[in-house]
Amino acid sequence: MRQVIDLERLEAARRAAGFDSWQKLAKASGVNHATLSRLRRGQVDKANPETLQQLAGTLRVPLEWLTGEMDSLPHVLKHGLLSQKEPTDPETVTPERIRRSWLLQRVAGALLRDLERWQGRSRAEVSYRLWGGAFLDAVDALCSIIMWRDAMLEPTGSPGVIYAFESTADVAWVERLLEPWLEDVAVLRARVLRDTLRCCYEVSDRVIPSPTAERYHLQALAAYEQAKEEAQT
Repeated sequence: MRQVIDLERLEAARRAAGFDSWQKLAKASGVNHATLSRLRRGQVDKANPETLQQLAGTLRVPLEWLTGEMDSLPHVLKHGLLSQKEPTDPETVTPERIRRSWLLQRVAGALLRDLERWQGRSRAEVSYRLWGGAFLDAVDALCSIIMWRDAMLEPTGSPGVIYAFESTADVAWVERLLEPWLEDVAVLRARVLRDTLRCCYEVSDRVIPSPTAERYHLQALAAYEQAKEEAQT
């Protein structure tokens, strides 16, 4: 059965994935270029299940999100700090939001992998439910240019002057930083991350929504470190 495809979401996902032309997306996904051209031009608004699966797989997004059946990307709204310039409407789609979802999905997978290795599946699932979301938020905070700017720079004039510069969240550098851990060739030193974020949070009040959220982030990182230490003893 053919399903309606959300062209705005498809376009944002294409840009997020780095395909600078529809022809390159067609080649990578195996979808006929003429089919994509008709979709892009609005000549058709539906695609068959095989086409949807190919596009969703290539663009690393849920099929249900491409068709509009899923309101938001995995983790980005429930777990994710939105930068000040990023739309807060759950239906607003940006390439940056998609990249953030990719990162947080990888982080969630790595976190569950470590917990299952240290605690076994049943206990790991409980731990993840208790503090996994706060752990993802803590990692997500690393993407905030505003937080780092607040922590590292002292304005020479009006305090607001440093916020006039580009402040789009930078997901790519965080993913590159964590890549060895995400690929399971390194263990995360959560204590270092916790201490770093604590220092940043003490200076910046423009990223964390509340002292409660800050406390949850730091507690989640401490819980990860404790789980690792318990497994090593």
